[in-house]
Amino acid sequence: MMGKLFEAEIWDCDILKPGDVVGRWRVDGYLGAGGGGAVYHVVEVKGPRNGALKVFRGDLKNDVHHGADRVRQERDLISRLQSTRGMPKLYDQGEWRGRPYFVREDLDPIEPDELPSDDSGLCLFLYHLLYSLKALHDLGWVHCDVKPWNIARRKGDRLCVLIDFGSAHLIEEGEHVYIKGQRTINTVNGQYARSGTHGYDAPENSFTPARDIYAVGHVIRDCFAREVPPEWGLIINRCISNNPDYRYPDVMALMQDVEKLEKGVLQYQAYWPLRKHQIAEQRAIERSLADANKVAVSLEEILKPDKERSIGGLKVFWLKLTRRPVCHFVLRDRLVLDDNTVLIVSGRGVLDANISGPATSVVVLRDYAALNNLTDDPPPENDLTYVMVGPGAYLNFPNVASEDYKAFFPGRRRILRDLDATTSLRFGGPTSFAGVEKDALAAIDESAMPKGYKDVLMKFFKGEDFSVLPKKTAASTASVGR
Repeated sequence: MMGKLFEAEIWDCDILKPGDVVGRWRVDGYLGAGGGGAVYHVVEVKGPRNGALKVFRGDLKNDVHHGADRVRQERDLISRLQSTRGMPKLYDQGEWRGRPYFVREDLDPIEPDELPSDDSGLCLFLYHLLYSLKALHDLGWVHCDVKPWNIARRKGDRLCVLIDFGSAHLIEEGEHVYIKGQRTINTVNGQYARSGTHGYDAPENSFTPARDIYAVGHVIRDCFAREVPPEWGLIINRCISNNPDYRYPDVMALMQDVEKLEKGVLQYQAYWPLRKHQIAEQRAIERSLADANKVAVSLEEILKPDKERSIGGLKVFWLKLTRRPVCHFVLRDRLVLDDNTVLIVSGRGVLDANISGPATSVVVLRDYAALNNLTDDPPPENDLTYVMVGPGAYLNFPNVASEDYKAFFPGRRRILRDLDATTSLRFGGPTSFAGVEKDALAAIDESAMPKGYKDVLMKFFKGEDFSVLPKKTAASTASVGR
């Protein structure tokens, strides 16, 4: 429901035009479309207020019982949540030529590069977001489409406001498929299925608060342009666990860890010994991979179908890189994935390949697998999802400059899941592990994280010994609703 104000000549929805009057509101701009509605910037004809008007844009004959009901549902939810500060103010509602509409307050969009990345700013941002979600969950609903584009700021107090409830669903104990030790994959009639927004939607098919918590984890991840500070890594990883039973049980439990982090009392004694073991193993693997000989291979030599997981129209393939000695594989053939295809790249090796495919297909990197995707084909022709399962997974696009990554992945900044301190994403990065450590150290050194954390991370990536993260010297006095 959010977007920038566009010029009239490039409007892609002609339900309303500049100058049209709906009730007491005059249309003067187009904001975009989402769900079953089109959204316009409006001004009050005989008043001082500006607003955003959402009107049902579908077919009145064939879609009225679905799309129109979603618009009515959204305005009803906003109306019932008016006492919550982090919800938009409802100005008006009604029917226009048989189409339901409502007008909410005019808000400022939050662009992805405007997300907070400092501890105090991010904590305050999350307080507003999580208490808005708590009010929605307490009402018995789950948002189902939490993402940066559905969070705005109030013009006066700059409070974060949750918007766009067109995908909201009553909380229910739905079914989801989870097999211990395996990635959950959404399927509908054997087809790979998406709901909500790609990249933020949880892997299970259910409508519970865990679904919104999963999305919040990725919103937090989006606040960091490069490496995730380790003090946030534990929170993110718990939010985005593939198994919903391992996530925070509710938003208040997540809030408690955010408050502990801000006050410097979130403990990592159990977390860092595991990380020390993982980083030591990764350093050893990287050293062997850096010296690996390049081996040219054909697709038939390394690509194997997974018949057990290939059900209905879903096709699953394994591409295993493990070989003794460790190899740097170069795939001779260009690999173009079909619709509804999952490619799992695993094993301790490096693969150079030109891989592309549609938005309905997924590439999974796991078990220290490193992929240099040589493609330079941008979306929509090449719009694959990449799933990084740590530790040690490395995804690099050598032909895409780091400053061009937003253009290469328009509409969403984050294409990864399960990121942690030992997984890496690079654009124009080194094509072997020989330069990865240097690149990671440079990213840490350039970051704005506190010096104490930076020093620990430096030791972490150099493989040096360290104990636990130091506590912050000053506890914050953050409070809800500041």
